[in-house]
Amino acid sequence: MTTYVRITIRWLDDRYHGLVNREGKPEWPPSPYRLFQAIVAGAARAGALDKFAAALLWLEALPAPIIIAPPARDGQALVRFVPNNDGDKKPDRQERLTAKIVAPTLFSTDSDAAVHYLWPLKTETDLASQVISAARHLAFLGWGIDMAFADGGL
Repeated sequence: MTTYVRITIRWLDDRYHGLVNREGKPEWPPSPYRLFQAIVAGAARAGALDKFAAALLWLEALPAPIIIAPPARDGQALVRFVPNNDGDKKPDRQERLTAKIVAPTLFSTDSDAAVHYLWPLKTETDLASQVISAARHLAFLGWGIDMAFADGGL
């Protein structure tokens, strides 16, 4: 019987805003790379990056996980105008607005919108438990408005 390390993500809202790239299509489910970034950011924010460094390096070297995700659909795209990040050369921000397209991915509210990432383990290791502990520091996955939390198990 194969043992897996499992990280499960749940969002506080019914939408996710990650994109494959800035002008690209919505990303669903979130890539393992994006998950890894969110775990590192959460551990760093908690001041525990050094504590979990070995476990995160171990996770980074594993092959791609199996991803189990619920169905989702594209939400309605919305254009917002935000100040361009070109410094404050001019104090008038209205002249420097840039269009930004927001296109969320919507989950069904009738189902559990959890996404599960599963990495097969050849041998059980203490590093797997540390990865799960590090993942519990995750606060966002996607954009900064995509509040989420993580849990895991073996």
